[in-house]
This record gives sequence, structure tokens and C-alpha cells, in this order.
Amino acid sequence: MINQVPNNLPAEQSVIGGLLIDPMSDNALKVFSLLSPDDFYATHHRLIYAEMRAMSRKRQAIDIITVDEALSKSGMAQKVGGFAYLAEIAKNTPSAANIVSYAKSIKESAAGRYTVEKAIEIQKLFTQPNVLGFTDKIDIAQRLIDEATKFGKVGHKTGLRRIDDVLDSVFTDICDRQDNPEKHCGLKTGFRDFDDLLKPKQIVNGSLFVVGARPKMGKTTVLTEMAKNVSNQGRTV
Repeated sequence: MINQVPNNLPAEQSVIGGLLIDPMSDNALKVFSLLSPDDFYATHHRLIYAEMRAMSRKRQAIDIITVDEALSKSGMAQKVGGFAYLAEIAKNTPSAANIVSYAKSIKESAAGRYTVEKAIEIQKLFTQPNVLGFTDKIDIAQRLIDEATKFGKVGHKTGLRRIDDVLDSVFTDICDRQDNPEKHCGLKTGFRDFDDLLKPKQIVNGSLFVVGARPKMGKTTVLTEMAKNVSNQGRTV
């Protein structure tokens, strides 16, 4: 059995084909926001998607002909298979209905490849000669694992990133928060007057609230009631 890094080539073809078929749909915009070119395993798919995403940002028409022309102008047409390959992908994609699901699969494969990269770095850390002590190596290994874990959760690598790689997702998130404020608000305590004071964010992750009073004034009772109310909302306590 040959070991192979995680990838999903059929999903990559289906995403590109779906974008060629219906590039202006809500699903297409979600995909452009979700995926970066580096998420694609196949080099030719990466080049095609990068060109299509750039065209989308410029509000240019996207179809087989326009994408082929754009790739030809950039000298990439032959590297990706040209018009014939674009036509084949579009023909083999029945609709763009499921491209968000395919995009998530591509993202998972990209996270898997990134994890493999970090695992190789950890292996080299312990097998190749260096001046680091065991404790230092463990600390570095833990950081590498944390980076892989974060990529799997948030979908991007740590460190500095190009603004055009994050702008779409940030803009989409801002619009979603404005259109669905209840969906993105934090915990409600269940105390109506107090919740009104905390609007619109409520108690969000990472915030710190201090409940202060003299002994026997009911601090524990208040927090217990809050916990019960949050539990009644279906949230974990």
C-alpha cells in the first residue's frame, strides 16, 4: 500500500466545475470566501482556482471562455490543460448545488496535509543532530501540534498572511453578523434586565466579568442561577 498525503481530486474538480457553471451564486461566493488556492492539492487546480478567484474579486465574468483567456494571458493555459480541460470539468459537473460541501472536504484534506508537514518537522527535530535539549524539543513539538490543531479548527495557517487571503472571509463574517445578530451573540444569563444591559454582544468568549459583593450577599446563588439558565438554553455548562 502506497502512502499518500490527504487529497480529494474529485472534489477539487467538482468545485472548479461548479464555479464555471454558476459563479455568481451564493454557494460560489461562500466557496471563494472559504478556500484559498493553497488548499488545492493539484497544481493545475490551484492555478485555475487562483485565476477564478481573482476574476471574482474584480467582478469579471467567469465562464470557460473568459477563464481560459485569463489563463492564456498569464501564460498558465498550457500548464492547466487549456480550454479542453476546463470544458471537461464543466461537462462532468452536473450542478453547483453541492460545491460548499466539496469545498469543506478540500479544506479538511488541506488541514491533513498541513498536519503531515508538522509531523515531519517534529520527526526531524528528534532525529537530526541539534543543540536543543529534550525539554526544548518537546516545547517546539507542542507548538507545531498546536499550529496544526488551529489550522484544522479555523482553516488557515498561523503567522502573517496576505490581506487578500483573509478579506473575503472577514467581509462575509461582518455581513453575517449584521444580518443574523442573534446567531453571533454570546451567552444570555437568563436575567432579563441584566441581559438588556449586555446587549448586543452578551457574554462573549474571551470576556471577563467579575461578580463582586460582600460575603453572604448571594454571589454563589446568582452564578448558580445563571448556570441553570444557560443550561436551559441548551448550552454546555
